[in-house]
Amino acid sequence: MVEKCSVCEKTVYPLEKIEADGKKYHKTCFKCEQCKKTLSLGTYAALQGKFYCKPHFKQLFKLKGNYDEVKKISTDFAKGVDPVILSFLVGLWEVHEEE
Repeated sequence: MVEKCSVCEKTVYPLEKIEADGKKYHKTCFKCEQCKKTLSLGTYAALQGKFYCKPHFKQLFKLKGNYDEVKKISTDFAKGVDPVILSFLVGLWEVHEEE
């Protein structure tokens, strides 16, 4: 079975593949929605099918000032979320509560 990149829709070979949220990407296609920086599995946060570098994820939701939305959405899809990302989200809530 030929696997296709979810961004460019070209064939993804095993050595160039990143898999996140059940989708396949070329390493070079896996980018932050905000700044377009190339991400890795250890440097991203995902929300509603969009990927962000951790600084932009935190900045976007801090500017919006609505962590309740993140909590609700996170609760809805937490069953399928990578534990590292879930831990990151929990850390954001704790930071917000301390401020």
